[in-house]
Amino acid sequence: MELIAILLSSLLTLISSTGLLIDKAIANTLRSRLEEVEQLEVRVDNTPSYQILQGKINRIRIASRGVQPTPNLRIEVLEIETDPINIDLQNLRQKGISSFQESLREPVTAGVRLVLTEADINQALAAKAIQSRIEELLKKLSGSGSRSYEVVNPQIDLLGDDRLKIMVQLRRSQDAEPLNINLELGVKVVEGRTLDLINPVGTANGRALSSRLLNGFAERLSSRLDLRRLEKSGTMAKILQLDQDQDEIELAAIFSVANRTQPTVTQDK
Repeated sequence: MELIAILLSSLLTLISSTGLLIDKAIANTLRSRLEEVEQLEVRVDNTPSYQILQGKINRIRIASRGVQPTPNLRIEVLEIETDPINIDLQNLRQKGISSFQESLREPVTAGVRLVLTEADINQALAAKAIQSRIEELLKKLSGSGSRSYEVVNPQIDLLGDDRLKIMVQLRRSQDAEPLNINLELGVKVVEGRTLDLINPVGTANGRALSSRLLNGFAERLSSRLDLRRLEKSGTMAKILQLDQDQDEIELAAIFSVANRTQPTVTQDK
């Protein structure tokens, strides 16, 4: 969600600062704010065109491949298509990208399609920043208080049929013997709002982990993957499609962002 907001607000900031609508110029600006992008096409539809300077835009479409918002995160395919936008461009220009949500005069709804390859996911998992987030998450999920583990070499293996395998080493200290964890589980979308982790099985140093332990862990993690958690910040999201084969994950979703003082309404596209 954060990446999408950055892309849209960057585009709208350009419009507000130049007063021009040139798709190529907008694409070049987006390129400059990404680490790398292999292919990028931007189209802004508006009739009459003078409404753009008033912050009213009929539709924005972004189609891209090989998007790298950060050095360690690559997205194979990212496509975004918005419904009409009504935004206070002056406020956005003065306060910057962080004011995107508060600048909205009306909720904005967009459809998103993205594809992540197994190789790109593992590259992201190799980043220290991602491993630190995993360590914090494990600490919260385990309910272990001050106990913490160092995450070493996390990897995933996409198995197809909506199942995946997670391999990671957990270490209490530099001198401690690591735990070699192997988990296999399924992913199921429930009512478009929650990702349930189902039928988990796993081992620690070759020994089977108890189903009670794994199911409890999966339930706590699933609760954190509930998209309804976003509603308190004025964002609503719904997963329309989630497909996985042995090479990549494809996700299609719709989300709506509102000014926090305004109600949010999500419409099916």
